[in-house]
Amino acid sequence: AFKLFTCENENLSISGGLAIVSPKYPIKKAAQESAEAEKSAKNYKEKINGKIENEKNAICFLGYPMCWEIEYPVIKDIKTKMVKLLEAEKLPKSFISKLHSHFLQAEIQNDGKLKIPPRMYWMMAYDFGRMILRTKNPAAIELIEQCKMDIVKDCINGKRFENYHALQLWHLAARWAELEYRSSKQ
Repeated sequence: AFKLFTCENENLSISGGLAIVSPKYPIKKAAQESAEAEKSAKNYKEKINGKIENEKNAICFLGYPMCWEIEYPVIKDIKTKMVKLLEAEKLPKSFISKLHSHFLQAEIQNDGKLKIPPRMYWMMAYDFGRMILRTKNPAAIELIEQCKMDIVKDCINGKRFENYHALQLWHLAARWAELEYRSSKQ
């Protein structure tokens, strides 16, 4: 809608930051966190083959600045699939906690990307493989299998993201899905 409003002007973009806090959180601190997230979005640089192609035009959500047209739609799609399967009680809730656990074991490098120790790959293959064996729903099995393969190949739907490792994007999608799922249950 913003692109249409600006007549597809490539010189105009929209960036923003989002901080999620509890109702009793101090408003001043929440404003500071939102400002930091917005700054992070405005500092976003999209890299393609190591060359900066696009700056800004991003949203920072849950600590991750991401381009509206590159990472955001991919993450939103994965999140939507997770939420549908969680609401239908087809995807084990342990999927999110396992993904979070594996994410915490990885090391963040200076460039912001994850470095995954080799032993983690077989641990993820084992954990997600066992989860697939216990899962009955074909869509849930497909999602778990896709997650496992994307992390190993470091790409999602055949696309490699230079700013993030696939595990970071899957983890973000899982955190977002968990937030949406929990708020729908309240």
